Amino acid sequence: MIHTITDGNLTAKIDSLGAQQISMTDKAGTEYIWQRNPEYWKDCAPILFPVVGQCLDGKITVDGTDYPMRSHGFARHNEFTVAEKTESSITLRLCDNEKTREIYPFSFCFDVIYTIENGALTTTMKVKNTDDKDICFGVGGHPGYRCPLTDGEVFTDYELDFLKPVTLDSAIIDSDVFISSTETQRIITDSETLSLVKDFMKVNDTYVFENLDFNKVIYRSKKSGKGLTFSFENFTSFAVWCNCDTPEDDGYICLEPWNSMGKRTGETAELKNKKDIITLAPGKEFSCSYCAEPLK
Repeated sequence: MIHTITDGNLTAKIDSLGAQQISMTDKAGTEYIWQRNPEYWKDCAPILFPVVGQCLDGKITVDGTDYPMRSHGFARHNEFTVAEKTESSITLRLCDNEKTREIYPFSFCFDVIYTIENGALTTTMKVKNTDDKDICFGVGGHPGYRCPLTDGEVFTDYELDFLKPVTLDSAIIDSDVFISSTETQRIITDSETLSLVKDFMKVNDTYVFENLDFNKVIYRSKKSGKGLTFSFENFTSFAVWCNCDTPEDDGYICLEPWNSMGKRTGETAELKNKKDIITLAPGKEFSCSYCAEPLK
């Protein structure tokens, strides 16, 4: 089911299947979210839980037992229920059930909360441990924003502005989609901006930044100034991804805050040992969030 929330300045549509945001429009009618062209990418803003990225051999291991696990987890393939809804906010909930326990042997309650306030959309993800033992999980966002946003522009008219000089090294990803635990490639050195070009991501279309010293980036057109501010809280890494085969005048850029990540060199399938995995004690809750605000 599709749910709509608004504050009068910004309007968002959320699909209860996967708790996925499928639209964000401003008062002028500009659509910011990629509109799911399956020729290039069938999703637009999937929610990642209880893993981020691909798992080794398509499985996770918990206490010596293997469980099949799809890329980016199972939340995006499950129907969420509405726990709470107002005109400008909605809380969608997925709790463990017989089906999830077959592939993820933990009890949990996972809330995805969308709130629009003052023309900005915040996505908050909360995981509560309802088990009688520690649970382990990864969680992340994968919103894809249209690029370009304005007719007459192309992908290369856009840039990412980090608001301060930064030096960014991306983890190397090999042809088997293993993220290197030791090798990186320098993306920018002491620069505030990164211009977008289709070959700007030289390895598997993805940058993966760790050891972050920023939590905000502006995505915008160098010509029209159209774009948005993207900020995030309580994440350990940040990825940037696009499909380099999309047309120059009809593509997208994904801004992805992560806790944990895909299969890494030297790792096994043991879930509790994955990079940046979260371990949560019984009765405890973990929360993280990201916010998109169109530029005025």
